[in-house]
Amino acid sequence: MIDKQHSNTCIPSFRAISSITYTIDCCGRQHKDLLFGKGYGIEWSHFTTALATIIDSCTAIDEYIAFEESLFEKISTIITYGLFQSIILQQDSVGKLYNLFHLGEYKNDFSERIRVVRNEIVGHPIADKQQTHNFISYENRNKWSFSYISYSDNLQGCFSCHEVDCLMVVKKHYDFMKDRLIGIHEHVKRKCKKKLSLEDEELLFETTSLMAEIQTKQKAYEDVQAKYNSQMTQKVIESKDFIKTTIYTQE
Repeated sequence: MIDKQHSNTCIPSFRAISSITYTIDCCGRQHKDLLFGKGYGIEWSHFTTALATIIDSCTAIDEYIAFEESLFEKISTIITYGLFQSIILQQDSVGKLYNLFHLGEYKNDFSERIRVVRNEIVGHPIADKQQTHNFISYENRNKWSFSYISYSDNLQGCFSCHEVDCLMVVKKHYDFMKDRLIGIHEHVKRKCKKKLSLEDEELLFETTSLMAEIQTKQKAYEDVQAKYNSQMTQKVIESKDFIKTTIYTQE
């Protein structure tokens, strides 16, 4: 579940990709042949690059969600651009995986609409085939919603305003990615089925707890880091007090 306080859009992607890579590892040296057939070419490179891009851009989306709302106004435009570019990067990567495995159409109405918004505010904001020009409005703008204005040459200078709910966009994209990555994992399992033992198949389901383990380790690291920072801050204060005392004593 995604909300304004929690940054966890990566979890389904990490789980699915961890399961995909684990499945492949279980196949040994024949994994590339099993996935793409003997004599495969650049497909393996495209496959691994697509997975890496999904992880990288997922981190970018989480950074958007975690970004301090009080600071948003200062760099709101570049942050908004980054959110929509990251979403399109993930959509394109899923599209590449679908094409590699001949899984058919990956797009839906949501993904198509988001691509239009991204093109109009980031990709091609100056003019498109309909000769419209677009720009983000600075009125009533915050981290979770914004509007952009379209101006059409063909409609005698007609303006239109488009409202965008960023939280809704991220939630729908979360579901979009989750469904498609699960489908890709199922396809990879079918491809590798001959090489997977029963024990391997059972282990695949245990990878769903991987993110919980990662988060636990990350929390422990953050706690240690916070403790270290606190101790260092105290040492700096003590050092300053020592310097002051020494100087005053000498005087």
